[in-house]
Amino acid sequence: MLTCRSLYLLFVLLALPFAVNAQNMQLDVNASFTFLDAGGNDDFEMGKALSLFFDYDLKNWLALEAGLFLSDKAQDEVRSDIAGTYQASLGTRMLLLGVKPQHKFDGPFEVYGRLGFSYWYTEIEVEEYFGTGIPGGVTSDSDNGFGYYINLGGLHNITKKVSVQLELSYMMQPDVFEGKSSYPFDLSITSIGIGMGYRF
Repeated sequence: MLTCRSLYLLFVLLALPFAVNAQNMQLDVNASFTFLDAGGNDDFEMGKALSLFFDYDLKNWLALEAGLFLSDKAQDEVRSDIAGTYQASLGTRMLLLGVKPQHKFDGPFEVYGRLGFSYWYTEIEVEEYFGTGIPGGVTSDSDNGFGYYINLGGLHNITKKVSVQLELSYMMQPDVFEGKSSYPFDLSITSIGIGMGYRF
């Protein structure tokens, strides 16, 4: 099982070939708002995330990319049972590898997509509150696996090297906690973000 530290190391190893030959490379950094759906009756609050992509142009209309997606822990609503109340929170990190088709218009505008596979590491935390005089507690667990992502975006080139981007993303993590829990689930993450691109 890959740890979170191993995930970062693997991202560096994948991005290194892009950085060595940076002549046809673009670096994209996006901040986004995330909306999590784990099925059932969950109601996670809107979260925040940061994504980083290294794009290497294979052709004028197609790039190869390696990316990293980091989200904060989005909280579910507070729920109650016979023992007390509890609240779950969920955060994820993903290593992304895929392709980026793109179309450049005559002016400063471009449209693009992203499509590829992800390796995800997801952690869930449950904080419990019991009755008066009974201490509560926090339990957590994590899982990892493979998924996919599909993004659609547009950008405006401010200069030949710098651009502003707007991007809509959909990411799927199937069978989270399968084999660890009696209630595995598919986690989908929809996000909308704005960011900057720099072309080397």
